[in-house]
Amino acid sequence: MAADFRNLYKKQLSRSDYFIIAANLIPVYGVLFEGWSATEIFLIYCLETIIIGIFNLVKMGIVTSVRKTDTWYNGPSRTTQHGLFFMIFFLIHYGMFVAIQMGIFFNVSGIAKGSDISFLNFFYKWPHLLSGNSYIMLAGFIISYGFGLVYNFILPGVYKTVSMSLLLFQPYMRIFILWCR
Repeated sequence: MAADFRNLYKKQLSRSDYFIIAANLIPVYGVLFEGWSATEIFLIYCLETIIIGIFNLVKMGIVTSVRKTDTWYNGPSRTTQHGLFFMIFFLIHYGMFVAIQMGIFFNVSGIAKGSDISFLNFFYKWPHLLSGNSYIMLAGFIISYGFGLVYNFILPGVYKTVSMSLLLFQPYMRIFILWCR
């Protein structure tokens, strides 16, 4: 288990990483040369956090369909849990982090007040803040993460051996990095 977490920080770039980098350069290009709204770009990066969580749930679902259970580490004790436990835990825990992150970002940036967006109406109001350019960026992120899922996870068979605990915490690095900015 400890080796899995050490490897989390020692990652070499793969082909799919280059797709993600390219997807992240689309908004930079759009703001610098096409006059795209920085507010929309900000919203897209917030939505990317949700996209990452959805792809992580897909990974956990694939692992669960193959292995059914994995080891849950609770301090010094270890128990075997069904993959659905990991998925539900991730959905609730990551969901809370994302909700807090987006709430802070939306309030600090003024998007919440200017667009009358709250925690309860976010999921049906956010599409009204986006233009066609935003959907191009979202598509770029979805395609790049989808490619990464296939190329880095399914084809090499990572899903057969990866720890559910590692999958559980992988997306949090993004949230920690965004909070440290």
